[in-house]
Formats: sequence, C-alpha cells, structure tokens
Amino acid sequence: MAGNPDASKASSQMEQQESTMSRDVSLFLPLMIGLITSKVTTIDIVINAISEVIKYLVSPFMDHVSYLVYYKKNANDLREQMARLGELKADVQRSIDAAHMRGEVIKIVVENWLTRANEMQSKEMILNNTLEQNKGCLQGGCSMHYQVGKNAKQMIEQVKELLIEGRTFTTMLDPTPLPPSLETMQTLDFQVYDSTKLAMDQIMEALKREHVNMVGVYGLGGVGKTTLMKQMAKILERDGFFNHVVMVTVSQVPAWTKIQGEIAKNLGLKFTDDSLSVRARRLVDRLKGEKRILIVLDDLWKPLNLLEQIGIPYGNNCKIVLTTRLLEVCIQMETQFNVEVKVLLEGDAWILFKRAVGELIENDNTLHSVAKQIVRECGGLPLAIVIIGRALRAKDQSVWNDAASELMKMSSSPPDIQGMHEKVFRSIELSYNYLASEATKFCFLLCCMFPKDSSISENDLLPYVVGEGVFRDIASLYEVRNKLHTHMERLKGSCLLVDDCRRKGFVRMHDVIRDVSIWIASKEGHDFVVKSGRGLTQFQDRDEELGKCKRLSLMQNKITNLPNLLNCSQLVTLSLRDNNCLRKIPDAFFQGMKSLKTLDLEQTDICLIPSSLSSLTNLRVLLLSKYYCPHPLDVSLLGKLKKLQILDVNDSNVEKLPEEIGGLSNLKSLNLGDNKGLTIAPNILSRLSLLEELYLENSFHEWEMEGQSSEEDKARSSSSSKAVACLSEVASLSALSLTTLEIWVSNIKRWSAINIPIHWEKLTRFTVVLGSGVDRDEYYCNTNVFFSGVFIPQFSDRERMYLLERAERLGFSNCPGLKYILSVGARGLNNLRYLFVYDCDDIDEYILSCTTSFVVDDEAKDVSQIAFSRLERLELRGLPRLKAISNSRGPLPLPSRGGGGGGGGGFNNLRVLYVCACSILLTIIPSHLLAKLPNLEELCVGDCHGAIEVFNSKGLEEGQKATMSKLKQLKLDQLTSLRTIWEGIVSPLSLMNLEYIFLYDLRLKILFPLAMAQRLQQLKKLKIRFCEEMVEIMSMDEGNEDRVQGISSSSTTLHYLNPIFGNLRVLHLSDCGSLKHILPMSLAQGLIQLEELSITWCSNLEEIIVNDRDCNDDIQEKKTIFPRLRYLQLFKLPNLSMMSKGVLLCRHYYCWPSLETLKVWRCSNLKFLPVNLEMATKLRRIKVEEEWFNKLEWPEHDDDHQTDEDNKQFHLHRLRDRGVKLNAGQIILQQEHDIPVRFFAKEVVPLALITSSPPLLLTR
Repeated sequence: MAGNPDASKASSQMEQQESTMSRDVSLFLPLMIGLITSKVTTIDIVINAISEVIKYLVSPFMDHVSYLVYYKKNANDLREQMARLGELKADVQRSIDAAHMRGEVIKIVVENWLTRANEMQSKEMILNNTLEQNKGCLQGGCSMHYQVGKNAKQMIEQVKELLIEGRTFTTMLDPTPLPPSLETMQTLDFQVYDSTKLAMDQIMEALKREHVNMVGVYGLGGVGKTTLMKQMAKILERDGFFNHVVMVTVSQVPAWTKIQGEIAKNLGLKFTDDSLSVRARRLVDRLKGEKRILIVLDDLWKPLNLLEQIGIPYGNNCKIVLTTRLLEVCIQMETQFNVEVKVLLEGDAWILFKRAVGELIENDNTLHSVAKQIVRECGGLPLAIVIIGRALRAKDQSVWNDAASELMKMSSSPPDIQGMHEKVFRSIELSYNYLASEATKFCFLLCCMFPKDSSISENDLLPYVVGEGVFRDIASLYEVRNKLHTHMERLKGSCLLVDDCRRKGFVRMHDVIRDVSIWIASKEGHDFVVKSGRGLTQFQDRDEELGKCKRLSLMQNKITNLPNLLNCSQLVTLSLRDNNCLRKIPDAFFQGMKSLKTLDLEQTDICLIPSSLSSLTNLRVLLLSKYYCPHPLDVSLLGKLKKLQILDVNDSNVEKLPEEIGGLSNLKSLNLGDNKGLTIAPNILSRLSLLEELYLENSFHEWEMEGQSSEEDKARSSSSSKAVACLSEVASLSALSLTTLEIWVSNIKRWSAINIPIHWEKLTRFTVVLGSGVDRDEYYCNTNVFFSGVFIPQFSDRERMYLLERAERLGFSNCPGLKYILSVGARGLNNLRYLFVYDCDDIDEYILSCTTSFVVDDEAKDVSQIAFSRLERLELRGLPRLKAISNSRGPLPLPSRGGGGGGGGGFNNLRVLYVCACSILLTIIPSHLLAKLPNLEELCVGDCHGAIEVFNSKGLEEGQKATMSKLKQLKLDQLTSLRTIWEGIVSPLSLMNLEYIFLYDLRLKILFPLAMAQRLQQLKKLKIRFCEEMVEIMSMDEGNEDRVQGISSSSTTLHYLNPIFGNLRVLHLSDCGSLKHILPMSLAQGLIQLEELSITWCSNLEEIIVNDRDCNDDIQEKKTIFPRLRYLQLFKLPNLSMMSKGVLLCRHYYCWPSLETLKVWRCSNLKFLPVNLEMATKLRRIKVEEEWFNKLEWPEHDDDHQTDEDNKQFHLHRLRDRGVKLNAGQIILQQEHDIPVRFFAKEVVPLALITSSPPLLLTR
C-alpha cells in the first residue's frame, strides 16, 4: 500500500527472511546427497534428519504464506476472540464495581489485566480500521494483507492468554437491594410554613458554607425536627447539593452496631467484622471515597465521638446535621451553626389543623370558635395539632367541647419527660382516650414494648394479641389477623402510628408518642414495665417494680445473666427478644410465673430449654425462632404445654419433631421453617386438628406421597431407613382448619406427578415450592408458587391449574419441557402480580399468551378473557429460544371486569420488565406490545446478543402513539447486535418521564436519533460504558440518522423551545474508544443543570465539545457552558488536548462558576488545566497526576518579566489563598479508593441480571 511505511517495512523483512532460507537450503543440499550415498545402515537416520531439516526450512515459510492467504480468517477469528474478551472484561469490571461499593481494594494483578484488555481492544480497533480503509485498494494490498494476517494471528494468542488469566478472576456481584431512596420517605403532613421555611433556609445557608461541617437542629419534642430534616434530605439529594444523603436515628441509648449498619447499608457497604473499631475504620475509608455526603443523625440525647464510636470523618466532603431536643447537646457536640425549629404561628397552626380535621371546619359556624380554641391550646406544636385534628375528625360538637375543656386543664400527673412540652403530652393522651375501643387502645400500648424507632409489623404483634386474649370472642387466627389489621388502620388514621417508608407492611411510632404511651402503659391497670433498647447487660430485679408487673419488655438489650428464680406471679407477657448475649436460662427461672401466657425468646442464644418452662401450664404463645446456638435444639419438653396456641421455632436448628408435639391439641400456628435438617415422623402433624397455620418452607421436604408414580420416588422411599410424614397428613389438615401453608416438596420432578391432595380453595395464604428449592426475596406475596427443576410438558389439568390461578407470585427455574406460560382457565392468571422465568431452555417462540384456553372433554376451548391484568413485574432470564415476550398482536384488550388494578387488560399494570440472556430475541418490545405497556416504569435488558432493537413503534395507529410515557429507568447491557434503541416514529409524549439511562457494551455508532433525544426532557442521569463503536451520543440531523462522521459543515445549529437534555445532572462516559468529541456546542449550551461530568478510558477523545457554531456570536452574551457543573473528572484520555478546539479564545465558556472538584489523571496531551481558575470561585479540590501537573502551561499574568515558573507560582498562591486543596501524586486515586472509571453495581445491574458465582479475591 502506497504511503504505508509499516507495510513496506514488513514486506522488506519478509523478502530478507526468504533470502536467508534459500541460502540455508544451498548449504544443506550437498550434505544431504552425501548422506544418501553412505551405508545402508544409516538410511533411517538420514531420512529422519532430512525430515527435520525440511520441517525447519519449510514450516516458517508456510507460516508467512498463511498470514497472506488467510488474513481474512485470522481477522474474523480475532474478532470472535475479542468478543469473548469483551464479555469477560465486562464481568470482571462488574466485580470491581461491586467491590468498590463494598469498600474493598482491588488487587494490582486485576487492575493490570484490565489495562491490558483495554489496550488489546484498542489494537484490534486499529487493525479493523486499517482493513476497512484499504478495502478495494490494489497498490500495496498484498503487503497490507500480510501484515493484518500476521498481527491478527499474534493477537489471537495474546487474547487467549488474557482469557485464561481473566477467568481466574471469578465474578461476584452484590444482589442485595439498597434501602428505598429518600424520595420514598414519608413526611407526614409536611408543609412549608413561615417557621419551617426560616429553619430550612438557615440550614441550607449553613450547609453551603465551606467551613461549616456540623449543624445542630434543636427544638421541642413534636415540633417537627425529624419531618423537616426528611424533607430537607430529599431536596438536598434531589437538587444534587450532595451526592448522597443518609439519615439514621440515634435515640437515647445508641446502638452503635445498628447505626453503623444503617449507614453502611445506604452506601452499599457490607460488614463482616464484629469489632466496632474495625467497622468504624472501614466506614471511614468508605465515606472518604464519597464526593459530597450529608449524614443526618436524628434524635441525639448526648454527645458522641463520631469518628471513634461510629466511623464518621466529618469535614471536607462529609457534613453532619444532628437533631436533638436539647441545645446543650449541640453545644457539647461543638456544632458550628445551630438552628432552632420554632412552633407554628397561629395562622399556620390553623391551616395545618384544617388539613388534619378537614376543610369543612372553615364553614361550620357551630364548631369554628371551639376549633380555634383547641388550636390555641396546642401551642403551635405540629404533632399535637395533627393528632388532635385526626382524633376529632367526623366527631359531634359534644366531643369537640369536651376536647377543648380537657386541653385547658392541667394534667393530673404530668410525666417528667425531658424536652416534651406539656401541650404535646396532653394532645397525645387525649387522642388515646378518644380511640374507639379498648382493643384499639391495647394494641397501641403493645407497640410501646418494642424499642424506639422499631419497625413493627402485624406479624410481630399477633402473638402478643393472641397471648393476651385481646379478641376473646374470636377463636380463628384468620379472623384475629383481620381484626388486628382493622385496629392498626385505626391507629394509623389517628396518626398515633405511621407507615414505615423503609419496609412495606410495617409501622413506626414517633418517639414522642412512644414516650407518652409508655407513661400510660405503666399506670395501674395496665402495669407495663418497658426497658427495651436500653443497652442493659444485667437483669435488674426490683421487687417493688416487678411485684405487680403484668407485661415486661426487655427487648434488644445485652443481658447475659438472669436470676435463678423470678417471682412475678401476675406476669402475663415476657419478652427477652433480641438479647443475643443470653446463652443460658436458669433451670428454675420460670417457676414463679404461673400466670405467664406469652413468652418471646426470639433471637437469643440459649442452647437448652429450662425444665421450669414445662410448669407454664397457662402459656399460649412461645417464640423461639432465630436463636444463634449451633447445637440442635430439643423441643420435646414443649409437649407439656397443652394450652399452647402459637409455637414458633423457625431457624432454630431443630433436627427432629418429637412425638410429644402431636399432643398439643390447641395448637393453631406451628412454624418449623428454615430448619434444614428437620425430619418429621408420621402421624404427628395429622393429630394437630386445630392447626390453621403451618410453615415448613426451606425445612423438611422429602415427603412420603401416596400413589408414587416414578421409579425414582419409589427407590428413594425404599432406600430411606426412617419413615417420614406423608403429604396426606397436610391434606387432612387443609380439609379441616388450615388457612396458611408454606411447604417445600423436593421429590417431585414432573408436572404429571404433582398430586398434592390439598384443599387450595380454603387457603388464604400459601407458598408452595416444588423441586429443588428457591431463595426468598423481597417480592413475596400472600400466594406464591415456585417450580425448580420440574419437567413441565404442558398445562392441561384443571385441578393442578387451580394452584396457579390462585398465585400472586409465580416462578419457574430450570424447568425442561416448559414451552410457554399460557393463561389457563376461565379466569386466566389475573391474580398474578410477579412472574419470574429463569433458565428454561425449552421456552419456544413466545412466553405469554394474552388470551385464555383450557381443556374440556379433551378439547381445547378458547375464551375471550383478559390475562395478566394485575401483573406488575416480569423477569425473564436464560431463555435461549425465546423469540417474543407475548404472542398477542390484536388490538388492546377491553377493560377487565374481574379485578386487577387499574381495570386494564393485557399488561396494563406491568411496571418492571427485566430481560436477560435471551439470545435470539430480536425486538424487546415490538409495536403490538408497546401500546399495551402504559404503566411500565423500569426496563432492563442484558446479554441479549441477538437483539437488534429495543422499541419498535412501526404500525401503531395514530391514537396509540403515546407510548412509554411513564418509563423512568432504562438499562441496556451487552446488546452486541443492537442497531437502534427505537425503531419508528417517536411520539411527542413517549419517554417524557425517563430520568435514568444506563448503556453498557452496545455496538451502536449513534446512540440516540434526534427525535428520540428531543423527548428526553426529564433525563437526569446518563451513563455510557464500553460502547467502543460509538462516534456520537446523538444524531444532530433529523433526516440523516445513519451519519457516522464528525459534525458536517452543513449541520444546522439546533434551537428548540426546550433544550435537549435540559434537566441532565449527571453524565458519565467510560471506555468509548471511537469518540472524538462528546457534545456539539449547540447541545452543550442547553445543559444548564449538569452538575457532574466524568469521562474515562476514551482513548481517541480529542475534545469535550466540538464547535458547530461561531462562538463570536455569543461573546457579548457571555454564555457559560455547564454553569452548575460541580464535579469534573478526566481519566486516561491520552489524545485530549483541550476542552474545545474551536473556542480557544472564548474563555468565558469554561469559567464553570460552580465547579468544586477537578480530577485529571493520565491526560498527557492536555497542556492546560481545563478550567478558568479566575472565574471558578467555588473550586475547592484539585486532584492530579504529579508528573503531568509539573509540565502544565499557565496563563500569563500582568508582570512583564514573568517566567513559566513565575506564572505557575502566581496561580498556585492564588489557589492557596482561596483555600483550594491541591493533591498531586502518582497513585492518588488508588489511595483514596476513587478509581474514576467505575459505576457502582447498584446503579447498573438489576437483580434479574445477577448470576451467582464464587467470590472474587480482591484484597491485597
């Protein structure tokens, strides 16, 4: 090839080598002839010698010939090997991401391997470019083909070595979901009033000050400090003022392990060390790696050493806000700024009261005056106002008058509760008194037995309610559950309890309300003694206190020893839950508790049940679950407790269910779950005739089955030396009283063998696991069915199908024979909310059918019925033959009459769709399905290497164009054949709410067509990684979407009513080797909200912004690019020379007045700091590579006799004067656990895309 010096040189070398070989042949020929004429006895030796010589001469020559002849094959083989390397590199990268999130350090060998893999990808790209550029070129073609063939062959061997080495780094990702975001925090009745606005403004102003690292927020209990800070936390994180905001409750007796755990959980950090000091050091390292983080410590009662006791290195990037009732705590903590949250003004108090009681009060003349009086008596305290308002809602005038009168009175015996205003106490007490029934009041008081800030579920309260006999006229546990739920709803309606935003189905009690409830519960008649969460190490036996005690709570302490005998003859309820230091209970301990009805020993460490427990003949409830002792627990003694109604020994290492348990004739609930070695003998369960709830999941599973059909089952039965319980025993219970069942049957391998004679119609809650078993996750519902390793040729039997029709959650894993999930039965699968299908190789064509059919008299009947009308979440993984998600191509189904949220049909309620490893699926969401997903919020697609498009809107009718309008998250991962994200017309409302896009390992040259990009008005985060062929993020031409070159001279400047990506706050790009620029100027000027820009491992990047317009047009306007940019990171960009070549003189473009942190590493071609230092007044941190920093060129200042060193020192002095911290070093990034190329696994990989595998060894 003309003009190619490398190719000419290679050709010359080849000619020299051929000449050398010819010379070698001429030297060896005479020798060979002489040997042939020698004695016959040496013929064999001669022949061998000749063979070796020819092999020596010919083999290298043929290698060189093959480079030329097979250059295409070598290039294709290399491409295949590189594809494997790309996949392996992606796996290793994910492991590194997850490890960084957990605060681990990556081995140098892993980092070096990743660098070599990146370099190999760059070499392969250069090779392919050479081949493309010279396609059809005659001159010099042979020499170029030879060189390509040779390089490709050599690189194949190098890639194979990388593959072998890389496979030793087995992947590990952390599937544990992070807690809900601050956006989901419940802020009860929050409204910005004058007093709250003043406090919020003061807090905000304090946090903006660079030198303020700790802010104190104080005020009366019930004034709204916690609610205000929850709202502030949302705002601060949403607006990007902090990258992370974590809020934890400290309380009066701080539980250090719990506090550390809460902070770590929010950061994705896992602790494996029991030592508080070790955990603290790991937390310090993790927090130092955050850019800007705010930690809110709620409800402080005494000063703490944050660094030593918890591990919070406040200062620089980490700020603290603490809330407390006491200003003295702020002073002792040496807060730099304190804000008092004051009571509401009278006008604001009236507005809040109207919201609580109802707006009708404004026009009710009979109640208006007394309402005003009540508001005045509440003293402007929000908690008091809301609670009284809810208590008086829909009450008559006499109740209102009584409330006003009671509030005006002084409390007969006001409690001495520190930091609580008497008006708050009176309002809570009054609200309690107005509760409709004694049962509701008692349920409220039971909640105070749990530690402060506890999450409490109805399942937690049920044993206490049953033990106390709160609902004496109800015998059925099912009815008790329903009644308890009704009372809990009443308590939430009165604001005495609130929903826990962190855990669905749980409630919390405000700390002020809990203080009042403990005071009420301790009075005569109730006789509660509550010492939960006090950090007690010894049991305090005070006769005067315990002599009349009826309810004693010692939950969540560190008690190690109990007295030998405790005389509490009136004690009805005792809770020692969560005392995991308690290893032994004295043998006579329970002898003085003849009245005891409820005993809670959950999460203790006892290894032996004391003999005195058998004397508790009145005991109704015994909870022994989750005890920590490794030795088997013998529960035969419990057979003497004939009145026992609830027995819970879940996860307690019970190996054998003794015969004595069968004698518990009053037992209604038995929990044996998670006892993995448990065996159950025949005729024990069947004797429990009153049993309503039986929990056996992840426990005993090899059941005897009547009429066993398979030889395997018969062989297993005959080989077993012990007789075991039969499924017919469970069936007999289901015919009597059973309403709840959790069961695992592992010895069922075929759908046709599923003959479980259970009366499913009587069950209200069930979990049935058939096959090899599954792990629990967060999506459990009331009715769950799972198949794992079960052969399912077809669904046809109506009796078996009834089980599926009842299911809210249905899962299939590794089920051969399964071809599709057909909605069978007249009702369809319209109870189904969650569907998971994993690793089913026989799934063919499609997986779901949106019409129903069933078998009647051996003939299939079609029914015009809607299927999957309630389906919310669909996860598909490892389905290699899947061609479509659904076979439905007709019009949208009619609204369902039968039930199913929203009244829509088809997939009207689907909100989350995960698709992974479906290799021949071409279109993820085709047009016929696109219009049927109106509520889809999250779409994640990964490892679908055959997919050519994600969305296809072709063929939609005009009225169906508003598609994907509720989609918020889009994650595309390793779609190597993808041609476009959206095929067809993008309607104006499509993707209008999309906030987060993550793209990983796509082979697109242009990611977004212009029409699609224009719809992304709400996009806040865009993260792109390993898109090596991408040359532009978006197309700038409406009519030429396939253009792959740089910005053309004819490209028109973009002017739109709403800037494209106008709400974008975070832009990350990594490993995009074909990018030469990131954005055109016309687009960059619209990114006014951008706060974080990170560009890493883009080897060909020359400039950040390409100038597609005349910057002189804007000089007078002084338009600034990225005016809110706070964080800029440039990492390993060897060809980056400047931010924009075309606007070198327009320095106002890059003044970046909001920039706080600048990081530059391995950008050797960049000669200037990429920021106008004079105008970046908020810049506080610069992290750079020392060698590069010392070679920088600096702007000239006014001195005429300046040198380069003078310029440098001048600017450095200016930076120091402004308090900028400069850190220059060769390994600065590793030292601070801040490898910038990473995106954390929690933001990248959904649960459905994570496959379990051994851990990666990451620590040095």
